[in-house]
Amino acid sequence: MAGDWESGAIAYVAARNRRRLLILRGVTDLVGDRGGEAYGNIEVFRRATDTVMRKLFADLPLWLDRASPAR
Repeated sequence: MAGDWESGAIAYVAARNRRRLLILRGVTDLVGDRGGEAYGNIEVFRRATDTVMRKLFADLPLWLDRASPAR
């Protein structure tokens, strides 16, 4: 389970201002009781971030198309 306070706050403000909003998030490392994969290993974070961002940018046109209001 993960908490996403930043996106929640942004969504709240968008809703209050009656603005459409699309939030895409990516997971770069997993954290558990024993710590996280990237703790003390920045290279793990860098590689995962590169992978996640490339995927998000590649898929962005599809997400924007799906989020567009019906014409």
